[in-house]
Amino acid sequence: MLWVKPMLEVRLPVTRVLVVSFVSCGALACNSSDFSTAPGGDDVGSDVSNSSDGSDGSGADATKLCVLPPAAVGTEKEFCDFEATLFSRCGQCETCRQTNLNACVTLGAALSPTFKAALFACKDVIACGDYTTYGNDPCVRAKLAAATPTAPQLAAKDDYCAKCTTNVAECKHFFDVGGGDAGADAGVGGIGLYVLISNDKLAADIKTACSGGLDCNPYVYELCSGGKLCNATAPDACKSGVCGK
Repeated sequence: MLWVKPMLEVRLPVTRVLVVSFVSCGALACNSSDFSTAPGGDDVGSDVSNSSDGSDGSGADATKLCVLPPAAVGTEKEFCDFEATLFSRCGQCETCRQTNLNACVTLGAALSPTFKAALFACKDVIACGDYTTYGNDPCVRAKLAAATPTAPQLAAKDDYCAKCTTNVAECKHFFDVGGGDAGADAGVGGIGLYVLISNDKLAADIKTACSGGLDCNPYVYELCSGGKLCNATAPDACKSGVCGK
């Protein structure tokens, strides 16, 4: 349901696009254009708490939220609070937002700690838009560019480059967040962005399933890796082109 090709502008399988440019890892304005600012609803800022003390137990101030995290968020509490706060700040209070927020645990679990850390660090400045714009946010891009890929993510890159030795530019700029000579995608981002925003298990799955496919076509690699990430998330209820099933 989320986000990137960066995040930039990633192209996922036609049936499930996650352009973080949200990854992207789940982030959305129903059928809105990139970086559009959703109009504020009458319910924004109203008291939507569901407990006697005005708190929903999520850690976020329910009196300021128009959509609420689910009751059980486990280790994805910070991510679920992030989504609820961002949707509410942007006036994205449609029913489909609540549906997406109800699946925040699944989405958050599929994303890499690095990507989530970038989102959390930039939560107050991310422009209103949809899941397809989060990875394209300047603040998020800067955080990702400075991050070090994990061992499984690097292994996915190494496997691709070992099998596709003629794709020199793609390997050199595999994790580029934007800009650089990344072959046919020059100026957009490397083909490993879905790997970078996926958790380590998904990175390992991408390594196994996607490297060397269809004569090492880089676009096929993006489709395969993006599909792996989207298949691990819930469908985007807002149908904004983000991993929609």
